[in-house]
This record gives sequence, structure tokens and C-alpha cells, in this order.
Amino acid sequence: MACANRDGVVGSVSEKPTKALYGVTTVPLLSGREDVCSPPETVKYMREGQLSDMHLSLISQVGTHIRILRGYCLKSPLAPKAGIRYDGLYIIRQYGQKLCQNSGVHRVVLTIERVPGQRSLQEIAMIPRPSQLDDWQLFEKYEGEMIRQRRGDPGFLDWKMAKAEERIDLEQWRRALELGTELKLVRLSQASQSVQSNAAVKDEVSSQKK
Repeated sequence: MACANRDGVVGSVSEKPTKALYGVTTVPLLSGREDVCSPPETVKYMREGQLSDMHLSLISQVGTHIRILRGYCLKSPLAPKAGIRYDGLYIIRQYGQKLCQNSGVHRVVLTIERVPGQRSLQEIAMIPRPSQLDDWQLFEKYEGEMIRQRRGDPGFLDWKMAKAEERIDLEQWRRALELGTELKLVRLSQASQSVQSNAAVKDEVSSQKK
């Protein structure tokens, strides 16, 4: 986010919508989760937290263009494997926000649609490339050394534990996503076989009547 702020893509390093040099609102999706709809160019972004985390400024921007940044901690099939990636222009189609009275937690649901005429999602998904993943690993090592120098060994261990928990959480989510995809494919295959079997029975009955 610091690099995006330096280059004028965002107006702040915080995870909130901002306008910078280009006059278009940029929304960083660094946490929360996304569900890919049909067609895949439309997605629903969901996030829970305090009212200040609900991107309230987007209420008045429904129907307008925004720039989307996705981070590797976002629980989404479209999220990059490392770092933060610019994913192009989207249109805000719907904004919804609800408060859970029991927990006091707010939940925002943002429906966005990718603007046509850009690089395909398949091309975008190839980023970061293997060499960029190597650079990310080097950056994390450098980050760890900087934390050790500034906060000492206790601060470094806390950072390392947080990183490990982050990786475990993301791995568990990805496994669940893969399992869900496999189950859908199995159900579709079973439904297709059932339809074919029913059709074969009908054909057989029809031929016997003749």
C-alpha cells in the first residue's frame, strides 16, 4: 500500500476508499472475502467490523467506476498469491450494510462488475509471476530483519507468529474452496448422468411400445 500511495494510486495507506492523482476512487480489498457470481465479471465483496470499516463513502458512488486493488489476505478466488495487485476498473452495482443487533458487528456487501475492454481475468490471475513471488519472499525476510532491529527478538517472534497464523488461515480457506469446487463438479456430474439415464429409459420404453 505504501508503494501505491507513493505512486498516486491511493490517497492513504489504510484499507479504505480514497481518491488520489487520477480522480477515480480506489478501493483496496485487503481483507474480508469475495464470492464470484455468474458471469464471473461480477463479484460480491463482504466484510465485517465496526461502522468505520464499512466503506460508507461508497453509498453515494453506486453506478460509478472505481479502481480495485486486491491483497493476498483477501479470501477470494481472484486474490493474488502474494502482495497487492491492481485488478482494473469496476462499476459499483449495489451497496448494502447491516448491523447484527446481538453482536454489534456491522457487515457490508458490495456488488461490483468488471468494466469490459480490459485485460482478461485469466491474464490478471497470472500475476504475481514466479520471479515476483521470489521477490516477495525476499521482501518478507527483509521485513522480518527490520522488525527484529526495531522491536527486538520479542517483537520479531510476535510478527513471525502472526505471519504463521495468517498462512494457516489462508491455507485452510483455500482447501475449503477447493473441496467446495470438487463437490459442485461431482453433483453436476451426477445430475448429468441422471438425466442421461432417464433419457435412456424413456428411449427404451418408447422402442418397446413400438
